[in-house]
Amino acid sequence: MLFILNTVERKRAALNMIWGLLGNPVMELEIREHKRNRSTSQNRLYWMWVNTIAKEIGNEADELHEVFKIRLLGVSVKTINGQEYAIPNSTTKLKVSEFTTFLQGVESFAASLNISLPIPDDYDQAMGREAA
Repeated sequence: MLFILNTVERKRAALNMIWGLLGNPVMELEIREHKRNRSTSQNRLYWMWVNTIAKEIGNEADELHEVFKIRLLGVSVKTINGQEYAIPNSTTKLKVSEFTTFLQGVESFAASLNISLPIPDDYDQAMGREAA
């Protein structure tokens, strides 16, 4: 069971659940800082930029996405049936701050090709900054 302890009510519910475990078999409890995965504004900005760059350079957005994963996140080598394969690391589990760094890499790539990227109204939110 996962509790995100962001309200007093949720903290009470978690404590009640823990108290309810008395007399049960040995349990394991892990408490760590909660970090959100990438936001929808980040995801929307990313695909807007990928599509813009893809149109400019004449590639498919999905192809460019694979290139960015390799270039900015690297690869993991997996052995399947005795054969090694380089698999691009995924963006899906990146935390907000990690995805911000990923977006900055995409922005730098576009700048290196003199491609002007659109800046939506929620750009500051997507980049982890408050609007000025």
